[in-house]
Amino acid sequence: MNLTSMFGQEVLNENLIYVKEGNKIGFINFNGKEIIPVEFDAVKSFSEDILPVNKGAIEKDYESVGGKWGFWNREGKEIIPIKYEDAQIFREGLAPVKLNGKYGFINLNDEVILDFKYEDAKPFREGFAAVKIEGKWGFIDKKGNIVISPKFHRVEDFDNGFSIVFHLITEFEYEDDGYRYKEEEGKYGLIDRSGLLKLDTIYDHIDKFENGFAKIELERKEGFINSDGEIAIPIQFDKVEKFSEGLAVVANFMLRDSYHDFGYQKEQIDSLEIELGKLYEKIGDDFSTDDINMIINHPTYIEFQRAKMQEPSKELMHGYINEKGTVVIDFQFDEAEAFKNGLAKVRFGRSPMFSIVELDENGNRLPSYQEQIGIGANLIDKNGNLQLEKNKQILNRYGDNIFVTYTHMGAGAFNENLEEVIPNQYQNLSYIGYGLFVGELEDSQKKVLLTNDFKLELDENYWSIENAFGNRILVDYIVDREKNRVITKSGIINKKGEWILEPKYDFSMVEFKRN
Repeated sequence: MNLTSMFGQEVLNENLIYVKEGNKIGFINFNGKEIIPVEFDAVKSFSEDILPVNKGAIEKDYESVGGKWGFWNREGKEIIPIKYEDAQIFREGLAPVKLNGKYGFINLNDEVILDFKYEDAKPFREGFAAVKIEGKWGFIDKKGNIVISPKFHRVEDFDNGFSIVFHLITEFEYEDDGYRYKEEEGKYGLIDRSGLLKLDTIYDHIDKFENGFAKIELERKEGFINSDGEIAIPIQFDKVEKFSEGLAVVANFMLRDSYHDFGYQKEQIDSLEIELGKLYEKIGDDFSTDDINMIINHPTYIEFQRAKMQEPSKELMHGYINEKGTVVIDFQFDEAEAFKNGLAKVRFGRSPMFSIVELDENGNRLPSYQEQIGIGANLIDKNGNLQLEKNKQILNRYGDNIFVTYTHMGAGAFNENLEEVIPNQYQNLSYIGYGLFVGELEDSQKKVLLTNDFKLELDENYWSIENAFGNRILVDYIVDREKNRVITKSGIINKKGEWILEPKYDFSMVEFKRN
């Protein structure tokens, strides 16, 4: 069986690797060839295959400031020379750039399409761009016409025909660890393309739309708005996550039974607490390590802690709703993730109960709990049924189709059909793409490259192995050891462990194409 085709992946030639050598930044491909020279002081994200690059910037408060900006493309060619005071990404064929203290918009030929007259600007989306005029944000079209008057403290790009806007109530500054920060407090609302408020600025948070819904928060409760900008699922949950495959994770704080029942009454617990208070009074405020050890080893303290374990507590329990807001898998998981290909990862402790919520003819919920014994992470289908044997736990999910599991024998992996592809025998296991896994041997701590029919043990100097790209693998390799620390460099090997690019760069990260 060919894992690369089984997992539905394809080598994309435009994927590049972000690298740093000293303080300089550039990009290489998976053959180790330098595509964008390692000579820049800051970069932003690729968009429409174009990258803003900077020379002369310095880092201040975790941000790159100063220097001049230009643009390179993914083929490694400079398309706009470095000359601008700031540059945003290209979107819809235009990019906001700053010159002489003002922002305007240019095209890919470096022609000025909209004059430099804005205090700040964001890239176009859905035909509109946010611009700042006299301290307030509004929107313009591609002819520079003001289509929504500048009157907002902050705005988001248009998405699904709406923009999230922010009304400032107060702001303050503070210093932490030598850095100064500014915090803003206010409320969020939603405007349409005419600038009318679809939702008043009364909400604590509004997310961007995804799969037809956006999360909305008010007074520590959450719900959803639909693609018409209307509240579709009431703001009633303590936590919600995005919809996926027609279902969304929701959670509420619920009273859950204690771990153990030792038979203590409330009066007994209160009495123990009083006795414990007397012990604290004896040692006073000026206490030593010996005093603390005396307390935690005292029979009264031990019995009090044992009694407290009996008390029920409120904990966040997760379930799933459908697009009508109906709970279809009940609140029973400590953690829950979105469905992908009909399966969702969940985590539970104690003795969980899995069930579909059943309704009578009047729409009232009927009890339908079926107790399942087991503790840890597992997979469920859309009926809430467990998919793994009780002796297995899910450690990680990679994409839609790869699951790493753990048993008493070690870590292994299986696919979306629950077919084993790597046996459970490794101390650690991770999936790095294109059918390749990295395992760790328990006895030697050495790393091993794996597929379902291939195994290559690597030497002890391989520090981390993060990404595969066809027959090319990005690695961090130990080049020196100094007392309690190691010095690593990034390089590229093939599946035989042969160097394509010997360890060279101080930092590397795969930069995926973004539009």
